[in-house]
Amino acid sequence: MPNTLLKRPSDSVSYLLLESKLLFERGYFEECRRTLNFLLEEKSEELLDSELSQVLHRKACLLDREDKPLEADKLFLQAEHFDPVNSPAPPRFELSYFESAMDLTLASLPSVYQPYLGGVQFTIKDYPGDESNHHEILGLYVGTPRPKRSFYERDDSDQVFIYKRNHEIQIPKDLLFHEVKKTVAKEVGHHFGLNDNEMSYYL
Repeated sequence: MPNTLLKRPSDSVSYLLLESKLLFERGYFEECRRTLNFLLEEKSEELLDSELSQVLHRKACLLDREDKPLEADKLFLQAEHFDPVNSPAPPRFELSYFESAMDLTLASLPSVYQPYLGGVQFTIKDYPGDESNHHEILGLYVGTPRPKRSFYERDDSDQVFIYKRNHEIQIPKDLLFHEVKKTVAKEVGHHFGLNDNEMSYYL
């Protein structure tokens, strides 16, 4: 259990909100839930609307990760009610929306890169799993970048993951399609040993 829960230095709302944020980011989801419940049960009268929105939104994110979309969406809407600007309820797009963004991105890459993508496995999933302990990332490349590999290493062990729900929750709806394309380009760029922005030039 994180040390912060053994002896909490402060019970202020601002500290508890920060604690819940850090716990969530580090994957201590049950501890995060306890902190959020404490805020709702013991600090509800002190919470500003924007702070209550943060609590509800983060609780919704926890439910969403537990594959409870109906319960999550109910809390997302409540969070939006208290702070529509900073906590809008995230959409739920069809998988085909993300597949379309990925296909368009790959098709837009220069022909010099195309022959080297056939062996790369592309996966769209809601959230990171065992492949990463960074729970809020938008995408991930797993493999050895081409400039660093030996002549005998093959492409079929390389993977690119795109995280659907992290995009939907973190990115404004009107920017989402382009941001998915940027994530795909960035992770494909890592396959070729490029930095985060170099491959995005071709979008």
